[in-house]
Amino acid sequence: MHDLVAAVMADVVVSDVHLRVGEPIWVRRCGVMHAVGSERLDASALDAVADSVLDASRRRRVEAGTDVDAAWPMPGSDRWRVHAYRSGGRLALALRRIPSVVPTLSDLGLPQSLGDLVQRPSGLVLVTGPTGSGKTSTMAALIDCLNRQRPCHVLTVEDPVEYVHASRVALVTQRELDRDIDTMAGALRSAVRADPDVVLVGELRDESTVDAALQLAETGHLTLATLHTRSAVATLHRVVDLVAPSRQGHVRTQLAMVLAGVVAQRLLPSASGEARVVAVEVMRATPPIRHLLRDGKVHQLPAAIQAAGREGGSWLLNQSLASLVASGRVRARDALAATDDEDDLRQWIARASRATCGDRS
Repeated sequence: MHDLVAAVMADVVVSDVHLRVGEPIWVRRCGVMHAVGSERLDASALDAVADSVLDASRRRRVEAGTDVDAAWPMPGSDRWRVHAYRSGGRLALALRRIPSVVPTLSDLGLPQSLGDLVQRPSGLVLVTGPTGSGKTSTMAALIDCLNRQRPCHVLTVEDPVEYVHASRVALVTQRELDRDIDTMAGALRSAVRADPDVVLVGELRDESTVDAALQLAETGHLTLATLHTRSAVATLHRVVDLVAPSRQGHVRTQLAMVLAGVVAQRLLPSASGEARVVAVEVMRATPPIRHLLRDGKVHQLPAAIQAAGREGGSWLLNQSLASLVASGRVRARDALAATDDEDDLRQWIARASRATCGDRS
């Protein structure tokens, strides 16, 4: 491997590394992209990195023009998720750090109450957010809760396997696309034969994976999955939109029956700029929320989430953002950049600030 690339990847503050021919190395630190030095990578340097992080089969597929994903354990360091693709007719790599230690909810700054979602015997739990919002880490922390507290069989279906879980109280079986399985949907359809209590679906991508996840939840399995959506409401819209229009009413009914909760999150720079802080929206599937979902009144869910309140284990993203601003953990301008409704967030910030002042008096 190219020495400079190896040195950059050894920097624990770097979360992502981007490599392209004719470009310097680009990295993401605390959510911000930077070019490292002025040395531009040539094709031989990039080939050397690719030969280190991809097996021969994946290398051939990339050369044939197919995008591939893999996980690579860097010797003496963390694992890295590798996305290999072609740009301008040449090889390019995007690498994301996967810490070798599985994080806990506390490590991530997430409320311990999220662990209650995975103590249910069955149901569907969705963890969502934009790319780079920490979904994989949150899902790993939830699996870790199970692994430490609940004697059960956890089966994961991933592309690729990112965090590696050693079985503790639970038996954890991790399966990877292209290594252990041919297709995600096929692996999910046959999952029940492996006697799982809990199934993790790396991502709901299409109608077949949605159908399989819903069926698993309906048949008494706790099912966890991720999506690239920005809020609880957008998540439910997305799940329904992934299926054919003629089936959307049926899928809404299925969701209303099996949904346990949705966790939607964003990562923001800390006030110091030296770390990132998570803001999280949580929607637990209360009877009023199930009723709205069944009737297709998804647009009314924010009011239902607010009505359920923190006592019911639910809160809106803007409530979380406002709390972070009031506590001084993030700057107001960064919170406003992360919200989908600035006017509403300003109102929540004002309320949170008044409450903080009241607590101090």
